[in-house]
Amino acid sequence: GGIRCKIVSYNVLAETHEEKTTHGLDPSIASFSSRCMKIADELASWDADIICLQEVDHFDDFYRPLLEQRGYSGVFQKRPNEKID
Repeated sequence: GGIRCKIVSYNVLAETHEEKTTHGLDPSIASFSSRCMKIADELASWDADIICLQEVDHFDDFYRPLLEQRGYSGVFQKRPNEKID
């Protein structure tokens, strides 16, 4: 018995970190505009009950609407310091 809950934790690589993290990669593969729908497909494939995202910098304009249309509700929690996610 018991309750089963699937939790997915995913680092989506904030656009602000692309240049230093994807140095040398083709921008058509590494840019957020190229990755965003692949990320959406990946998150959907997990069929999670709870999704935790790290390095999020497009919450209100991409992730929130995406997740809401799939039945999730979300909250963005900024780091407690001055670092940019």
